[in-house]
Amino acid sequence: MRVNIHMYPSTFTCESRMLRITGSLVEAEVFEQIHILAMWEEGLPERESLDATRTVWRVRTPLFGSGGRLIRKTCRFMEWTARCLWKFRRQKVACVNPHSLSMLPLALAFRLFMWCKIVYDTHEFEPETINNHGIRQFFSKVIEWCSMPFLDTVVVTTDGYGRLYEERYGIRNVVVVKNYPLRFDGNQAPAVGMKQKLGIPDDALLFVYQGLLAPGRGIDLLLGAFEQLGPKKHLVFLGFGPLQSEVEQIVTHRPNIHFLPGVAPLDVVNHVSTADVGFCLIERTCLSYYHTLPNKMLECLQGGVPVVVSDFPDMGGLVTQHECGWTTAVDPASLVDVLRGITAEEVARKKEFAQRWATSFHWEAEAERYLDMMRNVVGSDDGLILPHPDRRTMDPVPTSSRIAS
Repeated sequence: MRVNIHMYPSTFTCESRMLRITGSLVEAEVFEQIHILAMWEEGLPERESLDATRTVWRVRTPLFGSGGRLIRKTCRFMEWTARCLWKFRRQKVACVNPHSLSMLPLALAFRLFMWCKIVYDTHEFEPETINNHGIRQFFSKVIEWCSMPFLDTVVVTTDGYGRLYEERYGIRNVVVVKNYPLRFDGNQAPAVGMKQKLGIPDDALLFVYQGLLAPGRGIDLLLGAFEQLGPKKHLVFLGFGPLQSEVEQIVTHRPNIHFLPGVAPLDVVNHVSTADVGFCLIERTCLSYYHTLPNKMLECLQGGVPVVVSDFPDMGGLVTQHECGWTTAVDPASLVDVLRGITAEEVARKKEFAQRWATSFHWEAEAERYLDMMRNVVGSDDGLILPHPDRRTMDPVPTSSRIAS
C-alpha cells in the first residue's frame, strides 16, 4: 500500500491549496492512503477523516504543551517531529510533501529512514517573507540550501518564484502549479448579491476587498482613496483580521465604504462574483510579496470580476497580458487616479476578458500538471528523478519582468 504524507505547520482548518492538491490525488488514485500532518489545538479533533483515502492527524505534544519561549517552542517542534516519524515507521511511505520550509527537516528525516521521495510544495518564497528576518532568515536560508540536493521536485505557485529558485540554488527540477481556484459555475452565485445586501444602487460600481484585514495589504490605502471618491463608487471589505475594528469604525461615517464578515473559503468566489471590481494591492515589503499571485486576485478573476492590482511582475503581468483588470503603483495618488478613470463601460469590457480567463485558468487544468509531476516522482525508483522536462506554464510573465534575487 503506497502512502503519501503532506505536512504543514498549522491546525489545518482552511488550507484550500492542500485540500485541492490532495483531492486531485485521490481522484487520480495515485496513492492508496494520504495523511495530512498538522498541529493540534484545543477544541479540534485529533483525527479527522476527509474521505476514504485522506486523513488529517493533528499531532499532540503533551510533553511541552503550547505557548512558551523559543526554547520551549523548539522542544515542542522536536517532539512533534519525533511523534510523526514514530507513527509511520513501519509503513511504506512513497512520497512526503512538505508545504513549508519549516517542514523540510522532517521530510529529510523521512527520506533518511524510509528512502521515500520528497516534493517540496512551497506556497511562497519563504526565505524572503515579511516576517522572516535576522537570525530566523539566516537559518531559513541555510535549511533550504542544504535541503535542495535531496528534493526530487520543488513546486512553486508563480513563475517569479520558479525563476528565483532556479537562479538562487542553480536547480532545474522546479514545476510551477498556480493556486487557481476550482472552476466557477455562475449558477453558484448567491441569489442576493452584495449590492442588494448593502443597499447599493444598481448603477453604482461596487469594489470588493476580500481576505485578511492586516497591515501590508493596502487597507489604509483603500480607505483613504474611497474617502475621496463620489457616491457612485463603493467599497466593501469582506474578511476579518487585526484591522477589522478600524474598518468598522470608518464604515459608520462613510456611506460608500462597507464591511461584511468573512465567509468560508469555498464560498469566497460565489460572493465576490456579485461585485464589479476586485482589489489586490500588495505592498512591496519583501521579495515573496513582489512575485506573489494572491488567492484573492485569482478568486475574483475566477468569478469573472476584473481586478485592480499592484504593478508587480507576476500579478501585474497576468492582468496586462489578459486585459482583465488595471495595474497601479501602490501609493495614494496613483490609486486615486486609476479609480477615477474606471467607468461602467470599461468595467463591462474587462469583465468579458475576466470571464474568458476563467474558462481556461482554473484548478482542474493546473491539477493535470501536478498529477503528471507526482506520477513522474513516485514512478521513479532510481534515486533523484531527472529535472522536469518543461517548467513553462500556460500564461508566462515576460522575461523583462525579472529582477535580481
